[in-house]
Amino acid sequence: MPDERLARLAARGSETAFAAIFERHHPALHRYCHSIVGNGHDASDALQSTMLKAYRALSGETREITLKPWLYRIAHNESISLLRARRSDSDLEAAAHVGDPATEGLIESRDRLRALASDLTELTEQGRGVLLMRELGGLEFAQIAGALGISAAAAKQSLYESRCVLQALQEGRDMDCDLVRRTLSDGDRRMLRGKRLRGHLRSCAGCHDFERALRDRPANLAALAPPLPLAAGAAMLSGILGGAGAGGGVGGGSSGAR
Repeated sequence: MPDERLARLAARGSETAFAAIFERHHPALHRYCHSIVGNGHDASDALQSTMLKAYRALSGETREITLKPWLYRIAHNESISLLRARRSDSDLEAAAHVGDPATEGLIESRDRLRALASDLTELTEQGRGVLLMRELGGLEFAQIAGALGISAAAAKQSLYESRCVLQALQEGRDMDCDLVRRTLSDGDRRMLRGKRLRGHLRSCAGCHDFERALRDRPANLAALAPPLPLAAGAAMLSGILGGAGAGGGVGGGSSGAR
C-alpha cells in the first residue's frame, strides 16, 4: 500500500496502518538518527520520539502528507534537539558494533567508520541532514527540500559543500607530516583554518602534539624565566639612580662644565 494511503488510514485512527508505517520506515529512520546522535541508545530515543510525534500528528489530519520526507523532518528535528541537549564533547562511536576487531581488516573498518563519524560533526546541521538524507536515506532533492524547509537548489548546494568538506578532511589525513608542522610553525592563518589541516590534526597524534606544544610553549617558557619581582626592580632602579647621582651623572657633569 502506498505511503499516502497508509497516512490517510492512520489519520482516520487505523493502528494497523500506523504499524505498517512504522515497520516500513523505522529501520532507515533509526540509521538516520544514529548517524546524527552517534550511539544506539540515543538513536532509539530519537526514533521513539519521532514515531510518537508522528502518531499524534497524524491523528485526525485531513491534509495530504508526503510521508517519507515528513518523517525525516521529524527525525531530524528530534535528533538535533537531543544532540543539543546532550552537549557532549565526546567522540561519536558510530563503529561500536562493527564486530570483533581481532583481524586487521575489521580494525581498519572500525577506524574508517570512526573517522567518518568524526568528520560528520564538522558539517553544519543542514549539511549533515542533507548528506544523510541523500546518501543514507536515498531521498530525492525535492523530498529533502520538503523535510528541511529549503529549496531543492539549496539542498543540492548543501550536499556539494558537505561532500567537499568530507573530501578535504579525508585528504588531510594523508598530508605529509613535515608539511603540516611547517605550516603550523609558520603560522599561516589561512592554511591553519583549512579543513585539510584540521583533518590531519584530528588523525595524527604526533602533529596534534606538535600543534599543542606550539600553543603551550610560550606559557611554559614564561614559567622558566619569571619576571623580576617588583621589589627587586625598585631596588635596582634606586641603586642605579643613586649611583648616577653620586657620580654626578651625565646631567650633573654637563651642568658643572657650564
